[in-house]
Amino acid sequence: MYYAKEALRISQEINDQKSIVNSYLSLSNLNLDLGNFKKALKTLFRAQGIADSLNYKELLGKIYNNLGNAYRGMENIESSEKFYSRAIDLYETVGNELELGKTYNNIALIYVRQERFDEAIANYHKSLNIVVKFKDKSAEANGWSNLGVAHYYKGEIEKTIFYFKKSLLLEEEINNVMGVAISYSNIGELYFETKKFDAAIESLLLSIEIAKEVNAQDLLKHTYKVLSMSYAKIQKFEQAYKYNNLFMNIKDSINNLETSKYSMELESKFVSSEKEKKILELEKQQVVNELEITGKKYTQNVLIAGVVIILLLLLVFYTRYRSSKKSKEILQIYSSEIEQKNNEITESIEYAKRIQQAILPSKKELKEYLPNSFVFYKPKDIVAGDFYWIEKVGENILFAVADCTGHGVPGAMVSVVCHNVLNRVIRDFKLLDPGKILDKTRELVVEQLNKSESIEANNIGGIKDGMDIALCVFNPKTKELNYAGANNPVWILKKNANEIEEVKANKQAIGKLDNPMPYVTHNIKLNEEDSVFIFSDGYADQFGGEKGKKFKSKPFKKLLSSMQNDSMGIQFEKIENHFELWKGDLEQVDDVCVIGIRI
Repeated sequence: MYYAKEALRISQEINDQKSIVNSYLSLSNLNLDLGNFKKALKTLFRAQGIADSLNYKELLGKIYNNLGNAYRGMENIESSEKFYSRAIDLYETVGNELELGKTYNNIALIYVRQERFDEAIANYHKSLNIVVKFKDKSAEANGWSNLGVAHYYKGEIEKTIFYFKKSLLLEEEINNVMGVAISYSNIGELYFETKKFDAAIESLLLSIEIAKEVNAQDLLKHTYKVLSMSYAKIQKFEQAYKYNNLFMNIKDSINNLETSKYSMELESKFVSSEKEKKILELEKQQVVNELEITGKKYTQNVLIAGVVIILLLLLVFYTRYRSSKKSKEILQIYSSEIEQKNNEITESIEYAKRIQQAILPSKKELKEYLPNSFVFYKPKDIVAGDFYWIEKVGENILFAVADCTGHGVPGAMVSVVCHNVLNRVIRDFKLLDPGKILDKTRELVVEQLNKSESIEANNIGGIKDGMDIALCVFNPKTKELNYAGANNPVWILKKNANEIEEVKANKQAIGKLDNPMPYVTHNIKLNEEDSVFIFSDGYADQFGGEKGKKFKSKPFKKLLSSMQNDSMGIQFEKIENHFELWKGDLEQVDDVCVIGIRI
């Protein structure tokens, strides 16, 4: 971790963008290994921002794969699958077969979690085809084992044993002793499940013999237990008792080891340097040696050692106190200045909030143009990247919900640009077709966000910011709704219907794209008492509930459908209350904006 951080620092000093991304990847790998998934996500999103702006496709693939790993570790299976799929698309584009093989294996793990076993098996085979081509025996052995697990969950035990044996042969070929021991243990357990107890015992004994060579305590513990049960099944109770005792002994031994390791960790927290550690160890050794002489001397030395340890601790605490006192004095010098700067920043952001609120439609406009409606708008920070927009042109009411890149101050800055561009498209170009409005908006947003000469000078290649949006043009007389969307759909709830109808958006944002396609306008005929909903992704993406998981689109649809007989005012209250109850004590993850309209 130290060296990865040093690599990042040096890369940033010399402004080597590629090295910065690689350093972030190294940090993410370490955090993934340590189980620090949120820290891994933080570094990966930083890496993604750079790699995306500089079009580093190879590195983006690795970033997406690691994002998939991080979300898998957090049990966020939906996001994990999304990023693995992105990595696969990129690797297929650039032709990186080796990384593609690894990612096929990773996404298959997700499919197993989702009980999509046939898809998992298909992807394991894709992965294996590649690793076999590259003669990566270790990855191949792992692949056959994983494939066996997928067949196991399908209830196909014989196939599982077959693939585990293929894995075993490879582990033996590459002399992976631990892998061989694990394979024999797994095969033995499968034989136990299929009531082939003699075969189970043979395989488990082989596993134990090898596991002892490498002192694999956890594996021995598990294998002893299964072996004991296997002997019990064939009524060889003496052997069953023997291996059950071994299981219990090793279980206690592992527990004692963990306790010992924990106490050593506690002890080390009170020692501030290697020199002090050595002194402490010498004193301990002295105590141990003196124990062999007399009880009196033993007691004396224990007391001496205790005094020395206490003195050392006092020295450490005194040093820390001096350091802390000095730090406090420095902090006192700068605290007033820091507080002043902090107040200035907060005041500036509060002022930015007033500016942003000024560009949003007023309550009077909302009631005038959309009398039977509600807007639930909840920024994550003081200012937001989400905004809603309403205009009246002739008989037509134009309304939209937009989600700009980011949130907070950066998101708010992009939202002001996008809001102004929408107004310009309507007033200067007189467009009313939603698809054409979005086409023109994209053109002008890209132009606005890529004006800076310094961007070209720095060879960054232009800003990748932009927005997702759902844009509707409604004629109250004809009750016709024309809609176009950039990643954000429109939901229609017909009167007395049980389910919401979704009109899908174009899968491309308003921003700089390599091969932009025209946005499609959808025409929808509405009737009285029908409802229309447009929104950003913040509501569905909020983590909460008992398990701290995302709310997701399907439950959001059910929530809206359940309220169709309520007034729009009551719907607003229910949506707001449900969001707060779902979120609970967790942090709000994104800006939220939902507009509901009843015809």
